[in-house]
Amino acid sequence: MESALTKDIRVSVQNFYRPDLSNAQGGEFVFVYNISIENLGEEKVQLISRHWHIRDAIGNERIVEGDGVVGQQPIIDSGNAHIYSSSCHLTTYFGTMEGYYNFLRLSDHAEFTAKIPLFLMEVPFLLS
Repeated sequence: MESALTKDIRVSVQNFYRPDLSNAQGGEFVFVYNISIENLGEEKVQLISRHWHIRDAIGNERIVEGDGVVGQQPIIDSGNAHIYSSSCHLTTYFGTMEGYYNFLRLSDHAEFTAKIPLFLMEVPFLLS
């Protein structure tokens, strides 16, 4: 599991390869990632948007941006967490993802970003 702490927001990522959703011969590799976003601060925050950098094994890069996460812009109270799952499709056996979330602190409407740590996605047979 990879984690990053920025301005009292801890983002933790765990990912795994899904061979049942992939087609290795066809060059499609599906990875599922689970993310926990913990508010360690004293103030309520709202996740507004996301920004991802996705790179494959041959250096191709995609940038994915959008409102919220999986259709939600969750409000996270002090001491609580928002957990969600999503997936990434690659055309190579491994790649990386990293990025950031944009947040709004609800008490004063100040905006800030929290880092999403770099994590590696790789087909397990490459580990041996």
